[in-house]
Amino acid sequence: MNIYDFSKLPKTNSLIPKLCSSKEEITKISIVVTPGNFYWVESGAFVFILSNFINQDDISSILRSLINKKIVGCCFISNQRITEINVNICKNFNLPLFTYDDFDNISDLWNTVFKSYKRSIDVQNFLFSQLKNNIICLMNSSYFNEKNLTDLVSIFLHREIYLLSSNYNLLYQGKYFKTEINSNIPLVQWSEVLSKWNKTASYSLDPVNLYLDEKIFLCFPLKSETNILGYLCIEDIHPLWNHLSVVNTSELLPYYIICIVHYSKTKVFRRKSFEEFLQSTLYGFITDSSELKREAANFDFEYYLNRYVWILRIEPLDSNKDITNTNIANQIITYAKNLSEKHFYNNIFLTESTQIISIQIKDDTPDEVEWPKYLKILDILELQFPEYRFYIGFSRAYPSLYELKNAYEDAVFSISIGKKIFHNTKNIFNYNDLLIYHLLYNQIDNPIIKRLYNNTIRQIEIHDNKKNDILLNTLTILIDNNFNYKLTADNLFIHRNTLYQRLNKIESIIRMSLKKSETRLLLQLGVKFGHIINMIEQNDDKDI
Repeated sequence: MNIYDFSKLPKTNSLIPKLCSSKEEITKISIVVTPGNFYWVESGAFVFILSNFINQDDISSILRSLINKKIVGCCFISNQRITEINVNICKNFNLPLFTYDDFDNISDLWNTVFKSYKRSIDVQNFLFSQLKNNIICLMNSSYFNEKNLTDLVSIFLHREIYLLSSNYNLLYQGKYFKTEINSNIPLVQWSEVLSKWNKTASYSLDPVNLYLDEKIFLCFPLKSETNILGYLCIEDIHPLWNHLSVVNTSELLPYYIICIVHYSKTKVFRRKSFEEFLQSTLYGFITDSSELKREAANFDFEYYLNRYVWILRIEPLDSNKDITNTNIANQIITYAKNLSEKHFYNNIFLTESTQIISIQIKDDTPDEVEWPKYLKILDILELQFPEYRFYIGFSRAYPSLYELKNAYEDAVFSISIGKKIFHNTKNIFNYNDLLIYHLLYNQIDNPIIKRLYNNTIRQIEIHDNKKNDILLNTLTILIDNNFNYKLTADNLFIHRNTLYQRLNKIESIIRMSLKKSETRLLLQLGVKFGHIINMIEQNDDKDI
């Protein structure tokens, strides 16, 4: 879909008609709600602005921030009127500006837009990802309060939501459209169910079903380190997207919990625990380094110290197995955490839905001493739970607590992309080994990188497919062996002259000399970029 196609969608209005004829393709999409730095909005993105929370002055601020990001267009989804001042801001920068008039049926717009994408994207996964970013942005804005937070979740999930206190009183109702608060909520019945459920429930992946009229609500506990702060009840069925993703919701809950604990001014929520402080740090919720230093001092936690993060993630071997229906995941998490603590008793461990996060001090201990411990943990877990696969992803070390959020992102990326690139061949991934992949992944739509790939690796692939040849495999092994010809020939079980013949073919295809260091660098980048292209095609999703 391009800008012109978008302008023709039902209920879409162009506020600057002369700019809506652009044929520029919409290849990236972002959603923003409140003013902020919009770190997740990429250059070249088309941005949807949900502006029901904010006033007109801040709309101008949002537009100017997005223009600096070099976006290709934006659309307001709001019941507010867009002022002439804001229209002129976009007009002065030749930015196509639209409004969408049907806020109550926003899910129809998402489905229409994403169906036009060249690669398949799961709408709900995308919305969950955008929601996490906007929760952080809301928390750091003047618009934060528990009601706006609950409304924000409701709008992104397009479902009715209720926030209950720990003693089952209704605090807020999140509605994705403007209606009166439902006064028929059976709080007595709900409290009876929840009070019984609390005696055995221990995990957010096993929510309880609550009923309101003919609707089913999934109720998730908002758990701190020591107790339950409240409950988030989310409507289960969506007419277009069917059931709520329990896994995605469980991954969202830490953001919701830390956000409320960190900034809430109500008596329902209290001062955060040490675990919640660490989660706030890892998720990047504390954006002021001075504030982070003060909080670290409160917990007597050293601010300047080399630390890295590693994550142990659990996944069922059978992709059709629903890990959310039982407490098995919780049992495995507990077992894996206890096992990891035995091997790394000085580390700090936190748990999320299907993974363990470890914060470890980077000292002078050689990697060859530590590495067998990680392998032993994985071996024991796979022996104990043969129906599951376990992965560990490592970050780089960072010298300050403020940078620990980067370590967490490194570790998440290491697992997410490592297990896809090295499918079933490795289950430990170090970010330092994947740094080039991260660089290329962030440049997936860069035309220069695409041209580099198309003029080299893609040409070799085309040759192999036509001639039933194995030149790309030969090149890959040569790169893995640091262009050591003898070692490569030995690995391929061929004579060195046969290897030279294959390399001469490669040189004739790409019209470059393999003796030049520039050519070798281009080919190394091209092979890695090819891995990423294949990964995206196999998984039909760019979001990591």
